[in-house]
Amino acid sequence: LGYIGTNAIPALTNRLLELVSTSNQRIKRPSLFFSSGHPREGFYVPMNIFCALSFYGTNAQPAVPALIAYLQSTNARDSWQAVDVLAMAGHNEPGIVFPILFQCFSNSPGNVRAEVADALSSFGTNAVSAIPILLSGQQDTDANTRAHIAVAIKKISPDTAHALDPVIQNLEHGNSCQQTLYILGTLGTNGMEALPALLKCVRYGDAQIRTDTERCIQNFNCFSDEINEAHG
Repeated sequence: LGYIGTNAIPALTNRLLELVSTSNQRIKRPSLFFSSGHPREGFYVPMNIFCALSFYGTNAQPAVPALIAYLQSTNARDSWQAVDVLAMAGHNEPGIVFPILFQCFSNSPGNVRAEVADALSSFGTNAVSAIPILLSGQQDTDANTRAHIAVAIKKISPDTAHALDPVIQNLEHGNSCQQTLYILGTLGTNGMEALPALLKCVRYGDAQIRTDTERCIQNFNCFSDEINEAHG
């Protein structure tokens, strides 16, 4: 369906809305899981629809109304993927997609909040109106979510004071360090204020953390004196 192109959008969005329609919920359907706990084929339908739509980039703009309606439904599943596709498809219409992204951030669990933060950061400085709501999530109980929120704030508004404090705190705790390194590496040179904490990570006993840390540092500026020190 992804390779068919945008001609497939009506079929994809119709099926997506059918999944959450009120009338559809009145029909007694089999569980999405077998008795063994393994998912049935129907379990994967929403994520496959989002995967297909992601092929189209901003050409998926006609899908924006359906994606918004899906996210507003209490029956929606895989919302973390839906917000990512919505931000991509509606990238040229921030005024339309921001309200639903803000709503999802406020009303969703940690994994969705992290994805919303990433989605908002894709708009760069055009998402400056999102800073207050992102700041409100910096005390999230999940370390990975806090890291995604902090990095999103830094991407949108690089001059925000102490934006990376949650990231630095994660790096100082081995159990939260590894899940923070990937998202921090996407910041490029804007992540340099976390370098002192990263230099400590390079000396951790865990070989995988050391490798991931070096890769993260290289994404900042692989030719700086600080990087040379980190390597050694």
